[in-house]
Amino acid sequence: MTYSNGLSYEVVLGQIDWSGGSRAERYRKSGGIIFPTGPDGTAILLDNTNTPNLVAIRAYIHEEWAKVQHPRLEIAELVCSFSQIISGVSGLDGIR
Repeated sequence: MTYSNGLSYEVVLGQIDWSGGSRAERYRKSGGIIFPTGPDGTAILLDNTNTPNLVAIRAYIHEEWAKVQHPRLEIAELVCSFSQIISGVSGLDGIR
């Protein structure tokens, strides 16, 4: 896995327990990456239950981030257009 900020974690297929498992109730952040852990907080739970949830959480966060950023981009474009129009009709260009 490689995140957009450059952090990465290599998942070896042998680390994933394909027989299932219980849903993680604790998470730990290490090196900027969040992992599901067991009740004691030390064992990383990469299994048939938690690994797909990590993918779903990442997709959800990216979708929500895009929803927040899109209106901000539109506002920035409007502000830029408005400032160009105002500067063209104000007659104050070049005055300092």
